[in-house]
Amino acid sequence: MPVGYGHNVPNIPNFPFLWSASGFSYLGISVVQSISNLLRRNFNSVPKDIKSNLNRWMDLPINWMGRINLIKMNVLPWLLYLMQMLPLYISKEVAREVGRDFSKFIWQKKKPRLSMKTLQLLRDSGGLVFPNIILYNWAYHGRFIYNWVPCYLKGIEDPLESWACACAPFKLLGELTCKKTALSKVRDNPILQSSIKIWHEHAIGLWVERVPFLI
Repeated sequence: MPVGYGHNVPNIPNFPFLWSASGFSYLGISVVQSISNLLRRNFNSVPKDIKSNLNRWMDLPINWMGRINLIKMNVLPWLLYLMQMLPLYISKEVAREVGRDFSKFIWQKKKPRLSMKTLQLLRDSGGLVFPNIILYNWAYHGRFIYNWVPCYLKGIEDPLESWACACAPFKLLGELTCKKTALSKVRDNPILQSSIKIWHEHAIGLWVERVPFLI
């Protein structure tokens, strides 16, 4: 793929590979030249695809517990794979949209007998540990932050991500502790931008309470 050449394929004599200016698919991920297009190509249609699949499965003769397990086994792994492979920022609006589709499928478009918040509680609290997409998204970005902080505490060199921004090397710890973070400096690095944005949008206490592996 000719990165840095636009869609123009360089003229290299005896080049032993095939050029793919429009991108290619690798392990289920569409790889394209632009990071912004990477996210659009791989995630923008996902909420609609989830809704379409749930509608196809709507008439299956299974009870509501079976429907919850179907979501956990067929839909959740797909979402988690995308979250692991791509620097996704999943907004609350998208999470609510997917949550509504989950609820319609579980209760077969009837009035819900249990709210999604109740289903997402731990079993000891009366819930069924139903997946919370927002918390999963926080956790996947939290792994980057978990790796950044020890670099500064132990006095070792800056994380690799800190060199891939406008003012390299970039002090990531300062962006985590400063209330007014300069996201414009990391606009070309979606991992940094999404992780720092999520960190500042949500109270640190929530991370400590709901994502225990961070402490």
